[in-house]
Amino acid sequence: MSIIKEESACMTDLLAITAEQDQDVLQYNRLVRAVREIQLTVEDPGLRMVKMHYLSQRIGNKMTPALLETIYYQSLLKEENEPGMTLAEFKTKYGQLVNEWHMNGLLPKGKVVLLYAKGGEGKTRIAYDLGLHLATGKAWGGFPVNDKCKLLYVQTDEAPNDTISVLESRGYEDTMEIYLKSKWTVDHSESLREEIKRLGVQFVLIDSLSTVNKNSLFSENDVEYARPILRLKDIAQELGITILIIHHANKAGETRGSSAIFASVSEVWKLERDTSQEAPSDGTGRLLTIEKSRSRAPATYKLQFCPEDKSWICLGKQGEMGDTTVLKDRILEFLEIHRGTAYEVEELTHEIGGNSDSIRRALFQLAEDGVIYKKECIARKGKPQRYFLPSYNKHIATQAGNDDTQQKSDPPTTFSDPPLLLSDPTDGSESFPPIAGIPALSDPHPPKILKMVLGKISLKMPTPDQKRLQII
Repeated sequence: MSIIKEESACMTDLLAITAEQDQDVLQYNRLVRAVREIQLTVEDPGLRMVKMHYLSQRIGNKMTPALLETIYYQSLLKEENEPGMTLAEFKTKYGQLVNEWHMNGLLPKGKVVLLYAKGGEGKTRIAYDLGLHLATGKAWGGFPVNDKCKLLYVQTDEAPNDTISVLESRGYEDTMEIYLKSKWTVDHSESLREEIKRLGVQFVLIDSLSTVNKNSLFSENDVEYARPILRLKDIAQELGITILIIHHANKAGETRGSSAIFASVSEVWKLERDTSQEAPSDGTGRLLTIEKSRSRAPATYKLQFCPEDKSWICLGKQGEMGDTTVLKDRILEFLEIHRGTAYEVEELTHEIGGNSDSIRRALFQLAEDGVIYKKECIARKGKPQRYFLPSYNKHIATQAGNDDTQQKSDPPTTFSDPPLLLSDPTDGSESFPPIAGIPALSDPHPPKILKMVLGKISLKMPTPDQKRLQII
């Protein structure tokens, strides 16, 4: 009989522990849901802060708005983890995905690019030069543009009249589809997202990170300083746009601030003065180094600034022989004329002339650099690789006679849950519903930071006295 009692007691304890854990998960999901609704629907930064204050007061137990925000950002990290897969499963999920570009080899769709340099090196002018080529649909220095793009420039690092002067001197015209903002901070990320959707923008320039993040409570050396970049990254992935952020270098010439800034973006470019013996003597030479990329191979390109029309010329990849650069230009010129058609090495050799081995190497390097596309097929005898540039306004999966259905990655996370009413407790209306009324999310693993507080969260409705907001 004692054995039965002991087993019964153990079972009761186990059920109690399980129930407590389930309650923790439920409370965590409700809390994240409430914070998320505030962060993603309240555009006014001040009102957002007030809403977070009300929420923290109702939860109690020293749960501050800052802690709630930290918990919310920690909850986003669950998307950075996926279960292990076999090689076959991994190929099934990702093997058919193709990087798509606004400017092949430089500006990939759905990515955030960080361009950094010391002051006076010309990082803003290079960004304007790239934007002009995107707006006109013309290739830049051997990097093809797949279609004309609508541009949005968030320029908070220089005076508006200076921006107008620089754009006009570079050849921007009023008829171009470009929109400009001289006032914006990362506190308005959601309104920026809606503006991008409304205007149909494909390329966004933000100059600079320090000015749009000037209201941050953290310094550049804090990991938390990079949080807004993660939100911009989500926007880029969701809308398939390219966001180029300009940042400053430190005295040593490296990225200024926390290493989290470097880690938060998909692509990192470094611009520096060319001090080699081959550099122009007038100081107009620059080196553009692709230090980090998830879309192509790293490389360094030699650039030169032209004071006459304020343009930049890409002289080719550093260390590359002149004959190779000329051959690549011939290949790109031919593929540009015959967009949408894939060619094998022997076919290109016949069309443009030259040595087939040299053309094969040039094609491989161009594909590695993301400048041209390679038709994915098994490289074996009787089935050679084929190379092409896509037709304008066409999805890559439909190009070059590719009859295979392209498998797409899971769509970005969207928040389509029923809206959560968050009324102002001071306006005489009902206060926002208790957390118990918020639908639970699917994440079953709350972060460790909640373990000490989840069990003590109060779900009671606020009293009339607690509704009053006292401003001291």
